[in-house]
Amino acid sequence: MNEVFIDENCKLCSSFGSWLDNKNHTIKISNQKNLDNDLQSLDSLIFKDQVNTFKYSDAVIMTIYSLGGLYKSVLILKIIPKFIPNL
Repeated sequence: MNEVFIDENCKLCSSFGSWLDNKNHTIKISNQKNLDNDLQSLDSLIFKDQVNTFKYSDAVIMTIYSLGGLYKSVLILKIIPKFIPNL
């Protein structure tokens, strides 16, 4: 099962979590406090699938991609160099 870790104290993160919950109930939404200290200290959205852990903009892209359907087209954003969306 895919899992997204959000900062519940961040309004943007909480809104994204609510939006995800309304779109798809197969993605587990968890608090960042459930992560180990290394990932917690990144202060970033974290997305975990069965194999990989994604952070920063990759986490957002993969979270939306995992919704399926038309949302899979978001994967095209991975062609943007990482330093631009991670500013």
